[in-house]
Amino acid sequence: MKHLLSLFFTLLLLQGISQDVEKISKILKKNGISEKDFGLSVRSGEANFGINERKSFAPASNLKLITTGLALQEFGANHRFKTSLQYSGSIRDSVLYGNIIVIGGGDPTTGSKYFDNRGFLKTWIQEVQKIGVKRVEGAVLCDASYFDYNYVPDSWEENDVGNYFGAGSAGLNVYDNLFEIYFKTGKEGSPADIDSFWPKIDYIKIFGEVLAAKSNSDNCYIYGGPYVYQRKLTGSIPEDRSSFLVKGSLPDPAFHLATEFQRELALAGIRFTQAAQTKRVAELSGLWGEKAESREFKSFEGAALSEIVRWTNMKSVNLFAENLFLHLAKKNATPDYPAARKWMQNKLTEFEVQDTAIILDGSGLSRGNRMTPFTMTSFLELMNAEESFKKSLPLAGVSGSIQNSFSSLNGLMWAKSGSYTGVRAYSGYLKCESAKEPSFMIVINGDYSHGTMKTAIEQILSEVQKEF
Repeated sequence: MKHLLSLFFTLLLLQGISQDVEKISKILKKNGISEKDFGLSVRSGEANFGINERKSFAPASNLKLITTGLALQEFGANHRFKTSLQYSGSIRDSVLYGNIIVIGGGDPTTGSKYFDNRGFLKTWIQEVQKIGVKRVEGAVLCDASYFDYNYVPDSWEENDVGNYFGAGSAGLNVYDNLFEIYFKTGKEGSPADIDSFWPKIDYIKIFGEVLAAKSNSDNCYIYGGPYVYQRKLTGSIPEDRSSFLVKGSLPDPAFHLATEFQRELALAGIRFTQAAQTKRVAELSGLWGEKAESREFKSFEGAALSEIVRWTNMKSVNLFAENLFLHLAKKNATPDYPAARKWMQNKLTEFEVQDTAIILDGSGLSRGNRMTPFTMTSFLELMNAEESFKKSLPLAGVSGSIQNSFSSLNGLMWAKSGSYTGVRAYSGYLKCESAKEPSFMIVINGDYSHGTMKTAIEQILSEVQKEF
């Protein structure tokens, strides 16, 4: 009897929602959006509603929800990734006859601005001083082999990789794998002058020209891939600025860390006889001994996974999402992109939410990613009870990418946004007038302006919030 009543009320609910399809169609038509370019799925237990919910769309950064949710399930909210300081050889009379070795464990938080950790090298230097070393007959060597050395997805566009949002996750990471350039600009059309860099990157050749423009936007683009020690700058930045920040991706985070750590140790009075290097280069040159033994003298734990997840979804940090994507692959297969893609798609199938998904990366930056709204909302339903997951989502009118938008849904929508040219998507949870809190995904793929897509999406979600 209870089952029949539940089914009866569910059918009534679905009948009411189906009547609102016409309202949604009118909103799309009013904003000049074709229904074939629109997808919607709303799901709460047996009550669900969708338009094109089984059609595949580019999800953009909404894909981060899948990556972070699976990471919490696989590792747990309190898990921390480690970095190990070791030395090879022996110490005699304050001289290390060997190398200081930094072995990465895939921690993305070393030196990260999101964790107020940029001064970490002071602690590392103190640990070296504690073992009594004043001179090193060798160098600082950094080992990033925890992940595959091809740490940037081959599905990312060349135009993205040199920019801050195109920083991939290596087995050893530092400063969010970014460098900062500070410009001074004059009048419109004049070349911008580079005032300073942070951190020191004198091993990278910077060339190209950036012009001052009347726009208030950062339209500077940086070109250059992993292990390429040059960066080309083009585009424009706002005129008449005494200091304007542009960020680019480090070509080799492990090499940067090796050079900076050794330089800071030298400034602290510890001398070296060889240049800083990475395991990758040492292996290529035959200088990394496979049987060389090393001894750990200190290990460091990064931030808790729940905090990494929070920043990933709150600020849409591609680096962190790619890092978790590769950690999932390492735990369950091999730490490279082919294995990560296969594992995640198999996992979604195991959860019975897989619906023709194409997953190429962990962050959603790859233009070839595809997912149905049904897959997303089904997965979000599974994650609804995970407190640290839901807390990681921006809240409309309060935090993250929707802090200053969706005024009609202030305090009623927890959602991850996703966008690039021709794509706008939001996925998360709604607090409806019916007291239900369904999962939802709403997405538009097409040749529309971001403003048009966003307006239509807010109007439609407001209707769903009232009627579901």
